Amino acid sequence: MFIIQKNDASSKTIRMPNALIEQLEEIAASEDISFNQLVVQCCEYALANLPKNDGKITCTEQFISRKRQIKSAFETYYLAEHPAANKTTVMQVFADAIYPTQRRHAALGIDLYSVLSGKISIDEYRSTLESYFLKINRNNPESQARNYANCTKQLKAFMEQADLI
Repeated sequence: MFIIQKNDASSKTIRMPNALIEQLEEIAASEDISFNQLVVQCCEYALANLPKNDGKITCTEQFISRKRQIKSAFETYYLAEHPAANKTTVMQVFADAIYPTQRRHAALGIDLYSVLSGKISIDEYRSTLESYFLKINRNNPESQARNYANCTKQLKAFMEQADLI
């Protein structure tokens, strides 16, 4: 028996870089399929192979994309751990902890996630900071490196406690 089936597809306009469109059009033509079929297959493949994430941060880019949320949760955590602290102190600790994520400090050569995940120890990080601060002529580089490393250590403790790393 012939049964008519309704296609569950919708039309959606998307914007793509011209170079990507050209590449996809070439591939579609060489494979003798429509541009649309190729885009659908690419999307389905990407979704099927998307890494499963249990909410944990797995790289600095994820940290940065969730920074606002992490910062808010860190504030709550820090104020509970340090009742005498105020919001300004917490925001300074957080800012110092994420120092290597700032583009202007790329010469530091440290990936924040590597420190938070333990791939680079806090002591190694402190030593690298001290060398960097000497190089950029910061006042009292040893003390500042110790302070920044301590702030990162506190952020790391929060991230572990919150099961984010």
